[in-house]
Amino acid sequence: MLICYSENIVKLIIYSILYGETSMEMQNLLNDLKDVLKGDERLIKDGKLFKNKIIELALQVDKELVKLLLSNPSIKKNFFQ
Repeated sequence: MLICYSENIVKLIIYSILYGETSMEMQNLLNDLKDVLKGDERLIKDGKLFKNKIIELALQVDKELVKLLLSNPSIKKNFFQ
């Protein structure tokens, strides 16, 4: 059984929006996260990631979003147990 740390995903997104600067490790993880999220057309608006929708789906622990996140080893390692 996998446990999703959706709160951590939301925190990472909010932190990146507010502060813009992160450690190199966090930046790599954020880049991985952005690349993965771009694979879901529900999360794109006007060619950009739609952060409000991402937060909404993360808080709902959306099944398709979880599958998408699990597809990336780095994201899986950091946000799932």
